[in-house]
Amino acid sequence: MFSPLVFVAALAIFPALFWFWFYFVYLARTEKGIRKIGMGLFVAGLITSAAAYVIERAGFDLLPSFGGIGESLLFIFRGGTPRETSDILWLALYSFLFVALVEEGVKYIGIRLFVFPSLKVDRVVDMIRGGVAIGLGFATAENILYFFGALEGGGLGELAEVFFLRFALSTFAHTLYSAIMAYYLGIAKFHVLYRAQFLRSALLLPVIVHGIFNFFIILGINVVSLLALAIVFVVLLGWFSSRINFQAFLPAAEAKRALLPLFPNRKEFEAFVSHERVTYEVIRKLGFCPFCLAKKEFADQETCKNCNARLRPPKSTKPELISKKIEVSPADVGE
Repeated sequence: MFSPLVFVAALAIFPALFWFWFYFVYLARTEKGIRKIGMGLFVAGLITSAAAYVIERAGFDLLPSFGGIGESLLFIFRGGTPRETSDILWLALYSFLFVALVEEGVKYIGIRLFVFPSLKVDRVVDMIRGGVAIGLGFATAENILYFFGALEGGGLGELAEVFFLRFALSTFAHTLYSAIMAYYLGIAKFHVLYRAQFLRSALLLPVIVHGIFNFFIILGINVVSLLALAIVFVVLLGWFSSRINFQAFLPAAEAKRALLPLFPNRKEFEAFVSHERVTYEVIRKLGFCPFCLAKKEFADQETCKNCNARLRPPKSTKPELISKKIEVSPADVGE
């Protein structure tokens, strides 16, 4: 007997299995122990998704009580086009300050509760993987709701469309949000310098990126929005991968292989440097001022524009040779 719920659950798990393989098998081939931790955190992600669903459902049910604003949002959610500029503004506020904040907020709590205090998580990269596992669990629970709604509302055709959208974008997006969050939580855990700022960034940055994604999704996917999302994801992947590289090769022996992070942040860099006890020479090779850790503008810069410290000896100047024609008379040399 065909069971729609079992069918939908199987479809919902498939994207998670693929991304779990990508993050915990393909990218962590030599670290089998992390997979067991990842499976447990995946379940934690399912729990956080349930909490987000309860909060979001309550907020959605309250929309009619907001009068015209609520009616406009409900109209857009049902596929309508924003009728006024103010509708776009309210949609943006709803996407950023409610949906994104609630979903990333519960994941933040989940990572703080289940990953942050774990003694088995002793590196930033392990914190990131833990965050990814929670993000996968969260996305899987969301997939079940979306797939079941699509199957009931539009049949197999709509289900197929939603499946590919969730597989290619949404599930991957949730892992990316969680990875960014866990990255900053990892810095806050292992590098105490500027901990409060890193904890704020761990929540703020995923909320911003998630809000952008939701805003485009609710307005309706088209070529422009897909292109915008692709650009955001490419930039974020570059931002993320460059930091993983930087952390991996920061010790002095590997300094030449370390790539400078995309959009470097001084306080973030200071946290790594203080933890790894990086030498003066390594900092100089990486392109930072060894005195204030400001980024140098060019390789041969002699003076730091931030603290005015001398970064390299001044170029040697050769004394000018002054040639002068000297006339010598017989009287000068004597007879």
